[in-house]
Amino acid sequence: MSISTHNPESLDYETRLLQDHFNPNLWLAYVDSFESTIYSLQQSSSSASISSLKVDRYLVFERAVAILPGSYKLWRAYLKTLTRDFVPMSVYLSSRSFRKSSSSSSQQQQQQQQQQQLTFKKLKSVFERSLTKCSKYPRIWAMYLSFHSSNPLYITSTRRLFDRSLQSLPVSQHGPIWEMYNQWIGAGGGEAKDGNENENENVELSTSTSTKSSTTHRTPVETGIRVLTRYSTFTPSALESFATFLLSSSRPSASVAVLIQLLSSSSAPGSTFSSPLGRSYFDTWMEVLRIWGEHPEECGEGFEKVVRAKLHKSTNLNAADKSKSNSNSNSSEPEFAEVEGVLWCKLAAYYTRLGGFERARSVYEEGLKAVSKVRDFGLVFDAYSRFEEATITAKVAMMEEEAEEVEEEEEEEEEEEEDADDSVSELIGTGGSTGNDIELALARAEHLVSRRPLLLNSVLLRQNPSNVGDWHSRVDLLLSTPLPVGGVVKAIECLGKAVKAVEPQRAVNGNSASLWIRLAKIYEEHGEDKEDAREVYRNATGTGAGGGGGTTDSAAAKFKNTDDLAQCFCHWAEMELRFECYPEALAVVRSAVSPGSGAQQIAGQQAAGGNKGKGGKVQKGLHRNLRLWTLRLDLEESLASVQEAKAAYEHCMTLGVATPSIVLNYASFLGENKFFEEAFKAYEKGLGLFYFPQPHAKPLWTAYLADFELRYSGSKMERLRELYERCLEKCPPEHSSAFFVPYANLEEKYGLAKRALLVYERAATTVPDAEKLAAYQLYIDKAEAFFGATKTRVIYEAAIEALQDSDASKMCLRYCDLEVRLGEIERGRAALAFGAQMVDPRRDPVYWGKWHDFEVANGNEETFREMLRVKRSVSAAFSTVNYNAAEMGGETKAYTNAEAMAKISREENIGEGEEVMGGNTQEQMGGKGGMEGFVNSKAAEGGMEGNSKKRKAEPNSIEDLERQATRIKAAVGGDDDEIDLDE
Repeated sequence: MSISTHNPESLDYETRLLQDHFNPNLWLAYVDSFESTIYSLQQSSSSASISSLKVDRYLVFERAVAILPGSYKLWRAYLKTLTRDFVPMSVYLSSRSFRKSSSSSSQQQQQQQQQQQLTFKKLKSVFERSLTKCSKYPRIWAMYLSFHSSNPLYITSTRRLFDRSLQSLPVSQHGPIWEMYNQWIGAGGGEAKDGNENENENVELSTSTSTKSSTTHRTPVETGIRVLTRYSTFTPSALESFATFLLSSSRPSASVAVLIQLLSSSSAPGSTFSSPLGRSYFDTWMEVLRIWGEHPEECGEGFEKVVRAKLHKSTNLNAADKSKSNSNSNSSEPEFAEVEGVLWCKLAAYYTRLGGFERARSVYEEGLKAVSKVRDFGLVFDAYSRFEEATITAKVAMMEEEAEEVEEEEEEEEEEEEDADDSVSELIGTGGSTGNDIELALARAEHLVSRRPLLLNSVLLRQNPSNVGDWHSRVDLLLSTPLPVGGVVKAIECLGKAVKAVEPQRAVNGNSASLWIRLAKIYEEHGEDKEDAREVYRNATGTGAGGGGGTTDSAAAKFKNTDDLAQCFCHWAEMELRFECYPEALAVVRSAVSPGSGAQQIAGQQAAGGNKGKGGKVQKGLHRNLRLWTLRLDLEESLASVQEAKAAYEHCMTLGVATPSIVLNYASFLGENKFFEEAFKAYEKGLGLFYFPQPHAKPLWTAYLADFELRYSGSKMERLRELYERCLEKCPPEHSSAFFVPYANLEEKYGLAKRALLVYERAATTVPDAEKLAAYQLYIDKAEAFFGATKTRVIYEAAIEALQDSDASKMCLRYCDLEVRLGEIERGRAALAFGAQMVDPRRDPVYWGKWHDFEVANGNEETFREMLRVKRSVSAAFSTVNYNAAEMGGETKAYTNAEAMAKISREENIGEGEEVMGGNTQEQMGGKGGMEGFVNSKAAEGGMEGNSKKRKAEPNSIEDLERQATRIKAAVGGDDDEIDLDE
């Protein structure tokens, strides 16, 4: 037992340890007393006493672990104290004192290094002694490993120490050890040799090495690879970090192999891909391809196989349903279909880095013909263009270098003018091949740019081979492109592929018939033999030689509906007309519409959606196609005899294919050839097909009646009347006016005026409300012309009763004009008063202005005042309606009838003595009862005896006339609505 003279508490603790020296807590308290003493001495700066205390503290630790060798607490506290006081070798090598000592003598430097190594070995021996009793404690191992790995001079010893710790500890406690192991390996990356030094070896550093930073003393790459290989076996998720380490250590081949191993293990059934770095399965594959493509020489062959495998899968996924093909949840193969262009570019760049430029060029060409998306096409084409530009740049640089070399040779030889001429010839001779290469490269670049529209069109066709519009665009490009890329032959080959590739049921932007027609037109325009174009149409329609045998059972082409096939026949016939082969053209259309010709061709195709004609019926056969029948009838009229044309028209109408225009053409054709009765029969057949209320019946009836009248004039009136009656019997009201007017004109011209007026009366009562006003006006004009103005009063009254308010007020004005012309002023005033109840003064001031002018010209003071009263009462009536609407719009206060009338009186300036009430003189109303809402006259209030006393409208003398005129002028010159009653 030794007592420290520098620690005042040593005697006390020593005494207590004599009594209980197996108490580890007492030993720890004893050591803590040294720590407090050292701290107090550090404040007083007594370095000699501090060193003695540290030595005494270590001696106390040694005594404690000797008595209690299995105490984890004592060993851990002892080791923490030692490692805290020890300066690590890495810190020592980078310290300022070491850098200063490096400039001193080498002997002093070696002594310092030996001293540091000796201290390090002593600490190692303490750790080793602790592990003899505490080898199962991971914290002890962690402290030991942290301490040992701080010395960069013992790489092999550190690696072996990590291995010992893994062997000693159970597997469940390997995690922290592997983390330290990976940190130690990850900190390395330098090229140091893995020696076989042992613990007793002294490693001496040279002066140059010792001056470097500690970051240069790192573990060898091979050591890291071996360690991470073992760790990835223990933890498979570390493969990605292992690959990153290999790539940073310039081992791209090994990095690719590790990543492929990771992808292969995760693609197994039942496994799930997980990345500590957050990558997806697809991203990991792209990383593999990136590393492999950027280091082709290190990674070796096999890159093309991997890329083509991914491209093959993406192509299959583009053709099939992706949702069904992707059964593995871990794979991201559908994502490769989105990066086809990137894969092709990587493959071409791979061969470019290897120097295989021709192989890279072929890869680009293959990629341009294989991609199925415009975006991928753009990527490949741009990369290909940059490749060609780089090639041209390199060729130019090579030629310049050759020229410089020749110039240098000229300078060295120091030749004169002759020698200079020779050098120029040599320059031309040596640069000839390079110049040709440049021209070839330029030609390739130009050729690539010129082919871009065709290549892009190919991409669109690969997306949808049934896009007819894209096929036509390709043909246009080929025809506009010179040989050898384009030309007529290329266009014909393209159309040949198109008619085979397009599926009629899936065709978009056109139909398959347009491809056959385009092919025949090319043969027609550029071919030397007409039979080539005819052969195209025969193949399209499936007809025999000559075009007259009808369609065969094995038609070469298939169409979606009959109208597509009909287009081929129509263009075939038009081509024959251009060739001036008129019998052949007529034979083509006759064979096309012959019964049964199209049934075999379109069998089984109508279920996919047939051609719907104008009548809404599905055209189930080629012999009922309207397009073909229209062309045939035109050709029959132009090229065949009259009897053949009549037979064709009759056949068309029998099949029910005829349209109103065909019926009209048939009747016109018969009329031109003097077959008038047959023309009328054609009209009758057409009306049997198109009858009212169909809108197509109107032009047929119009032409029928006009032709009949033109043919017979007035000789067959009864028959013509019967036709008009048949027409008007079922004619809709909206079309009836087109027949009533010519019917009435016919009666005026060949019949009786009475019959004509009856027709006009029927028209006025039959036509729609919008046309009634015009109909009544025409009726009134005709009645006045035939029987005089007095006969129109009944018509006026009927019209006013039948018309709507706006039209009835206009009719009242005309009625008033009539009565004024007849001198019946009172009847005219009654008409105006009757129409006034339908006209709002604020909305239609014209009506009231005309009544005002009427009273000025024909009335007196009393009648003028009566007009103003009527105007106020009508305004009040319409204003009441507006007040009610305002109440409906959300006005809170509801007026009673008395309040409403009082408000109207105030706003309309009606005197308190005046009364708004119903009634008017029967004489003013034409002998009828008064109208509600009109203001009674003063004569009525004064008690007129019945209706015997009429209001006088004429003055008794010249003086009375002048007085009345003065009063009316004064009233008109003042307020239009008020007259000063005092005057």
